Amino acid sequence: MANRNLAAVFESFIQNDVVRPFIAVRLMLDAGDLLVWSGVGDLSLGGRTYTGAGNLLTMASVTESVDLSAPAVTLSLSGMNDAVISNALTVDYQNREAAIYFGVMDSGGDVVSNFTIFAGRISTMHISEDSSAPSVGITIASRLDDISRPRRRRLSNEEQQELYPADKGLSHVNALQDQNIEWGPLGSTAGSIGPGTPGQRPRHHRK
Repeated sequence: MANRNLAAVFESFIQNDVVRPFIAVRLMLDAGDLLVWSGVGDLSLGGRTYTGAGNLLTMASVTESVDLSAPAVTLSLSGMNDAVISNALTVDYQNREAAIYFGVMDSGGDVVSNFTIFAGRISTMHISEDSSAPSVGITIASRLDDISRPRRRRLSNEEQQELYPADKGLSHVNALQDQNIEWGPLGSTAGSIGPGTPGQRPRHHRK
């Protein structure tokens, strides 16, 4: 999902005869962020330092649709060092957040402007253990995938306690299952909810 609010300086720069674009990728893993970009050397972006991967970082095209389908984006990092390969093999990566940024630089190599072209969660990570050029293939699923993901939680006190142990808001849910709720004036047959004959209010005896 992209951010379409382009800064005026960005729009101005892409009209120049010479444009210096770049791609930066942030994978938010438990052991720490994996930060790479499409240039050489280090890049400072948003208070973080991205390691240059140059042509070793490739990305499939980012697409959008008019419906609520959620196309994914595939990245490939080749020629990675042993530390990156080891992390990819051992860390829990599924459903970790990821973001891809597109930006432009000035002639001095400083970032002029950037924006998020895709954000989602890591779906799969495939390792190619070619001895000459090991690579990591990463698929990032769109956040729209959450719309079609089944929700398995229930409106019960037990589920609520897992999320908020001090919350008592659902503590009486179980007791309400067999509760007979009556309404209407005394002696009428306005109706009732719960066990018994529908629409029949039981007799009340005054003492």
